[in-house]
Amino acid sequence: YIASQQGHLSVVQWLVREGKASVDMADKNGATPLYIASQNGHLSIVQWLVREGKASVDLAEEAGATPLYIASYYGHLSIVQWLVGEGKASVDMADNNGATPLCIASQQGHLSVVQWLVKEGNANVEQQLHDGTSPLAMACHFGHLDIVKFLLSVGANPTIPRNDGCT
Repeated sequence: YIASQQGHLSVVQWLVREGKASVDMADKNGATPLYIASQNGHLSIVQWLVREGKASVDLAEEAGATPLYIASYYGHLSIVQWLVGEGKASVDMADNNGATPLCIASQQGHLSVVQWLVKEGNANVEQQLHDGTSPLAMACHFGHLDIVKFLLSVGANPTIPRNDGCT
């Protein structure tokens, strides 16, 4: 876990091959080495853990966030692309609140991640959180005009209300 967090590929490789470390062993919050490498932008470790270590690409931590979700949160486009493209991560897998990678990237203002998830990953632009918030509503709430414009250009519906009736 710590080697994945810090970006030490050779240490990760040795621990798994020689030390027989489990690639899916999680910390107390359920975060795995793949999750923490995705969070910290360590693409080579992400690739190795999935290809060679056979890490579970959609294994979520206790709040329901997957490696794809956390990479989207931090705007790590290359990791998002690899996890979906080669890793076959579930693009619309939601956390415990119903937030998907697209929703969280919209919240954080990562336009390139939002565009890629929609255009290449075929993310559902209408998938809502449990409270009814859509990726478009999230981008509006946080003032990300570029993402608002993009989501509207690909057909996001601006009239879908949240559970409280707000649009």
